[in-house]
Amino acid sequence: MASPLRIIPLTVLLLACTKTEKEPSTENDTVTTDTSTPSETDTADTGTMEDSLEFGDCGDGEINHPSEECDDGEANANVADACRTDCLLPTCGDGIQDSDESCDDGNLYNIDGCSDLCTIEDGIFESEPNDQPDLAIPLDINGSIEGALWEYDSDCYQFTFADNDYISLQINPEQEECSHLISLDVYQDGELVETDVSLDDSCTSLDPNQDAHARFLPATSETETTVCVSGMLGASVEHYTLEWETFSDSCSLTDLELTEAEDPDADLMANNCEDDDDNDGILDVNDNCPLDFNNGPIEYLPTDGGFFRTWVLTPAFQVSGIPTSGCQALEDLLFLDEGDVSPSLTTTLLDYNEDPVSWALYTSPIDRIDFNTIPTIGNIAAPREIFSGIWVYSDTARSVDVKFGPDDGGKVWINGTLVGETTACQGATADKYTYPTSLNSGWNKVLIQVRDNGGGWGFYFRFAENGTPVTDLQLSPIAGALFEDYQSDTDGDGVGDQCDLFE
Repeated sequence: MASPLRIIPLTVLLLACTKTEKEPSTENDTVTTDTSTPSETDTADTGTMEDSLEFGDCGDGEINHPSEECDDGEANANVADACRTDCLLPTCGDGIQDSDESCDDGNLYNIDGCSDLCTIEDGIFESEPNDQPDLAIPLDINGSIEGALWEYDSDCYQFTFADNDYISLQINPEQEECSHLISLDVYQDGELVETDVSLDDSCTSLDPNQDAHARFLPATSETETTVCVSGMLGASVEHYTLEWETFSDSCSLTDLELTEAEDPDADLMANNCEDDDDNDGILDVNDNCPLDFNNGPIEYLPTDGGFFRTWVLTPAFQVSGIPTSGCQALEDLLFLDEGDVSPSLTTTLLDYNEDPVSWALYTSPIDRIDFNTIPTIGNIAAPREIFSGIWVYSDTARSVDVKFGPDDGGKVWINGTLVGETTACQGATADKYTYPTSLNSGWNKVLIQVRDNGGGWGFYFRFAENGTPVTDLQLSPIAGALFEDYQSDTDGDGVGDQCDLFE
């Protein structure tokens, strides 16, 4: 709590705020009347005698200024029962415990262990400053603490958890109703992740069965979890009790509505409670993609509408300062001719600077490939360009149409032949352009280049045959073969190709 204002004695206030005139004495005083003619310019000192005295007189052994309550000269000291060094008398709330005080915490607030009468209060109390997460009071795994809140005050507490702990926390647990609305803010690593306010007259709480941030808690060495208590809309609260208990093994909780973060593979079991999160037969401790199935043959197919969602991508090329016409995709961004490019996780390209370029696997959650949603690609400033590729298996040779909708300009190569190009600055629209081509029986190579001059960046792609989307195809991110992942890690960074996108 912030230190309160010192209470100035009434006599000082009267001297400071009341204008008085000094009456001449009738005993032994001589009154002298100035009969001189005043000058044209008034140079008189209108201040009082008290105003002419400086605060620096404190410590001279004399009380010679209204701001001084005492002055013992060199005996002034900030110790028990002494006249203070600022010439003020000992008082409750000045932070120095005198002989008639059982405590003095430097303020006149109650419910903090030392009352406004400087008497000790029973119990365990919050201590200030603790009004921000980085000033939080560390608490044990179980217990209770009492506190009070003045207007716009917060009291913050930090908890230490073992991995996979959960916590049950309650404000004023003995009360059926709360006289004040109290807000609980939960922070993890200094970031606000949850705010809980009970508006039904019940007291605020954190319930591991209802609140995701009260369960599957990581150890403090990894994540610091802090709870801050405050009055609703900044209201003051004269007294509250915070009670909590920490338990081990969140996996013992049942009938939970798990969040996507707790259960990203949506198998109704929290990942903390599984040894093999992606159910691919490899334990998480040995799996370089623990949330993505990457053990054994993986089959990639067009969607029911024929759209290709799986591609291998190059990093983004930042092409500022290179002239172009409209939104035309540039030539010679690669060291070799585009018709010779083999898009594959197992190959490396050279860019126009002869720097090596690796491919990375990407599967879009929607039909549109949206590069701006991929941080390692979307954070490159426009103008920018990228190559996307995939291998396509067809059971038969056939004549088909490419259905292409880029944002902005783009080119399409099929089996090394440029089949279509647009230079327009535009948004991505499905099937905006149609380019006739053919597919061989067996594996076919598809390569796309898309430029962005600013704003949206992406494309739609599919094949159509006689106006009908082609869906009987197989896709692969490696050249001329099905993708048998088996924990492959092409770039050797310890993260499997299945979940490694330029990290």
